[in-house]
Amino acid sequence: MITLKELEDNILSSISEKDKNPKYSRLVKRAFELEYLGEDKQALFILNEIKREVNHHDLYYFEATIYRSLGNNVEVVESCKKGLELKETYYLYDKIGVSYDALDKEVLAIEMFDKAIELNDSVFELYYDKAISLSNLSKYNEAIVSFDKVISINPSFPNTYFEKGYSLFKLEDYNKAFESYKKYVSLRNDREGYYYLALVIYESDYGIDEYEEFDEEYEAALLYINKGISIMNKYDKFDASYLSLKADILFMLDREKEAFFCYNTVINNKNSSINGLEIALSNLSFNIKSKNKELALAYINRALNLTEISWYFILKGKILYKLKDYNNAIISFNKALEVSTDENNKNVNSELEDAYHYLSLVEFRRNNIKNAIDFINNAIGVKEEKKFVNLKKYLESL
Repeated sequence: MITLKELEDNILSSISEKDKNPKYSRLVKRAFELEYLGEDKQALFILNEIKREVNHHDLYYFEATIYRSLGNNVEVVESCKKGLELKETYYLYDKIGVSYDALDKEVLAIEMFDKAIELNDSVFELYYDKAISLSNLSKYNEAIVSFDKVISINPSFPNTYFEKGYSLFKLEDYNKAFESYKKYVSLRNDREGYYYLALVIYESDYGIDEYEEFDEEYEAALLYINKGISIMNKYDKFDASYLSLKADILFMLDREKEAFFCYNTVINNKNSSINGLEIALSNLSFNIKSKNKELALAYINRALNLTEISWYFILKGKILYKLKDYNNAIISFNKALEVSTDENNKNVNSELEDAYHYLSLVEFRRNNIKNAIDFINNAIGVKEEKKFVNLKKYLESL
């Protein structure tokens, strides 16, 4: 990718070739100095004066770079389009693509990245930026193809392995995700890499090939999350999700006292973010629901007071179902259905089938067989799982 120094040299060379007033060369140098010092608005003011006499595509790219640092992605796009009217360059298209992605216009972003690649297919950042947009669209297989292209050009760029690991994680290819995150931390000793190594192990239903026993896996996960926490503490940055994951892992190792200590640290820490606090409360509720349903209900209600999301309502409904509070369980599951239809919810199908399944069970317990059959049919409509089909057959036999 073109550097700011190369950009400055290109503009100065253009001014020199056209025998412009030397003051514009001084102004260009001053604008770059101001940008370096973080004086973006003053740099833009000078750029506007330069553009009255100098018409160069790289001036618009530089202008777009400043707008990008100011967070004004709409102006970035406009500046780059003006630059493209003068000359097509891969970096102008890439800058537009990155801004489109930031504006949640990923399809347009990918079009820009493809145009950039047509002009220069040897710049690894173009494939990386395209892969990020594909991942944001949940097109994880396509994203991995682009990430692999990045690796073929520049195998030492750490972020590629982190983001590729995330795509593999979302595809539930946990072994490959694990290897990708291991490569990432070998290149960059980063807390997020260790967090995801621990999370991949924790989320893997069938284990990671590297480990022979589940206890061995969870001990490794604990080691990784502790490394992440150590780096986090070194820079004095508290992140509740790290301690929550550590607590979840400790529960899997039957180290409940230590797990409760981690959860309580999050719950009682004034620096816990709302998101981190609700994760701790919901995970604590999930882990103790079989042993202390009333306390689990209290924790999930606290989480719901912070944020109403469908998974929390489903968990609350399941606890109420176990407590045989069927009327309130129905209210909670119906609320989950209402929330899960949010277009931004990417887990909508799994949550719908879960809610319909339990609504069917609740209605069965209340002897409303017709309603129970209707709900299990809804669950089958989302995903035809064997347990749903078997429940339907049983209900229809009554």
